[in-house]
Amino acid sequence: MKPLLFIDMDEVIVNYYEQYAKYVKAMTGVCFKYKLENLKDYSGVFWLKEYFSEEESRQINQEIFDNMRFWTTMPAISNAIETMEKLNNEYNIYISTSAFASNSDSCILGKKEWVKKYLPFIDLAKLIYCHHKHLLCGDYIIDDLPHAIVGFTGKIIIMDYPYNRFFEADYRAKNWKEIGDILL
Repeated sequence: MKPLLFIDMDEVIVNYYEQYAKYVKAMTGVCFKYKLENLKDYSGVFWLKEYFSEEESRQINQEIFDNMRFWTTMPAISNAIETMEKLNNEYNIYISTSAFASNSDSCILGKKEWVKKYLPFIDLAKLIYCHHKHLLCGDYIIDDLPHAIVGFTGKIIIMDYPYNRFFEADYRAKNWKEIGDILL
């Protein structure tokens, strides 16, 4: 029996921050330059508050989350798809992704369409929308948000970002090559 592996989407499989910055610029003209090494907070609203009021920030954030194309056209992180295809031969892979507290079906449906298009080797029945991933039972989980996986009983591989450096995981990976080195 293959080991069970859960993999998050946002900022693990797909480049959520790059897409978010692109959409903010298209909607508002504001071009904030994010650098992965400077990410101290993963919240888009947090970034927007530098340019807009709290209410405007929340409204812009919601408009982005309500846009189906935001979710369906997100760029894959380098080597994610190729490595996942190799991992699929050795592991029973489930995509475990948050649907965000966006009150929008666009996130759920958009992520489903993305998986269908870019990860055809993953059965859509293996797409789990779950914010509390510590409730999942498996051998491994790959994620970037500590609060979602604290208490997961299997091995934790954290995708390394400044906002999660305080978190002690079984493994820390900066990219999909390192994930492949750990799991293959």
